[in-house]
Amino acid sequence: MARLDEFIFGYYRGRVERGDVPKLTNCILRLGICSEISPNGDFKVRAKDKPHLVKHARGKISFSFSDMLGVYGFLIKQRKRYGLFAAFFLLTIIFMLTRALVWDVRIDGNLTLPEQAVAEVLSDHGVRVGIPWRKIDKNYVEATILSEHPEIAWVSVNRRGTVAYVEVIESENVGKDEKVSPICSNIVAACDGVIEEITVKSGEAMVKVGDVVRKGDILISGVLENETGVRFCRAVGTVIAHSSTDIDAEIPRQVTQKTEVSHRIAEVRILLFNFSINIFKNYGNCENTCDIIEENRDFALFDKYKLPFSLKKTYIIEYSELDKVLTDEEMIAAAKRMLDAKIYSSMKNADVIKLRTEGGFSGDAYRLVTKVVYSADIGKESAIEIN
Repeated sequence: MARLDEFIFGYYRGRVERGDVPKLTNCILRLGICSEISPNGDFKVRAKDKPHLVKHARGKISFSFSDMLGVYGFLIKQRKRYGLFAAFFLLTIIFMLTRALVWDVRIDGNLTLPEQAVAEVLSDHGVRVGIPWRKIDKNYVEATILSEHPEIAWVSVNRRGTVAYVEVIESENVGKDEKVSPICSNIVAACDGVIEEITVKSGEAMVKVGDVVRKGDILISGVLENETGVRFCRAVGTVIAHSSTDIDAEIPRQVTQKTEVSHRIAEVRILLFNFSINIFKNYGNCENTCDIIEENRDFALFDKYKLPFSLKKTYIIEYSELDKVLTDEEMIAAAKRMLDAKIYSSMKNADVIKLRTEGGFSGDAYRLVTKVVYSADIGKESAIEIN
């Protein structure tokens, strides 16, 4: 391993015949040169000591040397590559200039508000990637956000290097349903079912476990009778019931099918702060129908520290639409896929107890029908109109 002075100011690796190793050792000791010599004839010498060694051992020892190594050696090799030095100089200038800009905005403390929503608020008030730090008035930004956005109770903007760290505290009413609940209401059945379980938090239960109810029946009443008369309240509770429903899927024999014709990159851009650099563009002409898809890729160090540039690619997917006649097997498979998607979408908040599926061909279509027996909260709130 090269010493620090050798690494910075340059050194050579050399080689002599095995028989010349004693001569080389004697020469190096006599000149007071610091060097490493191996028994097989390999050695290392600093760049400034090489001329003295070669001059003193001329005619006595035959040497072979490598190119100069180390930092100085690298610079010597690159001395005619002006483009490299120009690029290094340009990158240095860019780095010095961009240190005065915001590279990233990191938000902490938002529990209910989406980070994108907070970022848009900050951007509207001048805190965004690419803005010069000198244009950000911290006190003004904080005061304006608090006065214009009641959902934010406290905000603090701080600078650390090139990153703006923003801490927020949300107001207590953030995330609550803005819909005003009725003062007086009943809980009614959203569908037919058999009551399994009922929990009343406010109001009076009008059904019990095992009762059969129809859509619209009152399950929990908000009308309470007492010795002094009638009192109204907002009914609150859950009513779990067995219920059933039919879900169907129908696939025609003749369908329009999209077939991909080509998939190509139309545009590539580098987004640096607020600047966009177009490095490739070729839209061409689409002979058929096409979709344009944009893909943005951000870059970060160690998957944590976001860098102030991103890569944006635009793809063009060209396709043609052709009428296709499906076979019986293709119709059945397509109907099953559609039915599974419908069941998942409609039953994701329920416990499915039983499924019974029937299917058959009818004319130029194939139809699947599934009877689903499930358990769910069938109660929904219904306001009481008081005249």
